[in-house]
Amino acid sequence: MLWGTAALARVGSGEHYRSDNDRSDGGDGDLGLLVDLVFLAIRYPVIGVPLLLLFIGYTVYRRSQSGNGSTRKAIDRMEEQQRTAVSATDASGWVARLKEKDPLFDLLARFDKAKRHFLEVQGAWFRRDLTPARPFLSDASHQRLSTQLKLLDAQGIRDALADPQVLDLQIIGLEQSDWFDTVHIRVKASVRDTDVPKSFTDDQALAAARKVAPEQFVEVWSFVRKPGVHTRADSAQGGCPNCGAPFSGGAANRCESCGAIVNSGNYDWVLAEITQGLEFVRNDEGVEGLAKARQADPALNSEMLEDRASLCFWRWIEAQSRAEPGVLAKVATV
Repeated sequence: MLWGTAALARVGSGEHYRSDNDRSDGGDGDLGLLVDLVFLAIRYPVIGVPLLLLFIGYTVYRRSQSGNGSTRKAIDRMEEQQRTAVSATDASGWVARLKEKDPLFDLLARFDKAKRHFLEVQGAWFRRDLTPARPFLSDASHQRLSTQLKLLDAQGIRDALADPQVLDLQIIGLEQSDWFDTVHIRVKASVRDTDVPKSFTDDQALAAARKVAPEQFVEVWSFVRKPGVHTRADSAQGGCPNCGAPFSGGAANRCESCGAIVNSGNYDWVLAEITQGLEFVRNDEGVEGLAKARQADPALNSEMLEDRASLCFWRWIEAQSRAEPGVLAKVATV
């Protein structure tokens, strides 16, 4: 109970991120606890002194096991590289497989669009308004980010971002099934990132963010679409991915010209997941039991299950944080 985790504030839960084997550099939290224990030892030595000695001993042991911050970051970057590294042969093979069914697919054009989406999401997150990014976010991704913004607001803080940059993009995976094609793109980026009070205006938050050093990070952005969807020649120009008409978004994400649900995956790639590089796991093997479950439900697929599970999870988190069970009404039994 003494070491609470910091808010996972950056888009994709990246700010203050720690992998499961790296939750040891307590920083300001350890310093505050140390001060409290010193005062406790002075006022109530019978209780405070043993606790203070235990704290010091545990801290020394913990740091001897984990190394300093620079070492930990170096290890994390090595693990990120290992988890997300692919060969040029694999990358070429994935592109070839996509081109077989979609002759107009162009990897560089996909990278350009992914970069634009990345910057649009950062801007929407900073302004605490996801509307500009809604057309290319899956429902579960939108719910996840919306809930995280609400949690930050409940904590009285906002995430201040400045100078986001995409440093490198790589295709690191392709999964194809009867229901979805999934492309995994490794995004190496940097941003100036800090927490500020939620009362800060955009200008105040931007000024605060520009006072901190830029930090590099690696995320894997997973885009999905339905099999058989072909790249439109004018897809890079924006607008409705089905008819090309101007599209400004909306709660239903429905094009006013043709009625298409633009983030359904039926017309273009949709952002379905953001994964920290340290946590990326390749889905090289089938899900155990899924084939048997399909005997009773032929349309059942892992992509829809994952998207639904993510939606349910973040609704559950929101219901707990607001103490309002009704938030779960549409995704859970009574």
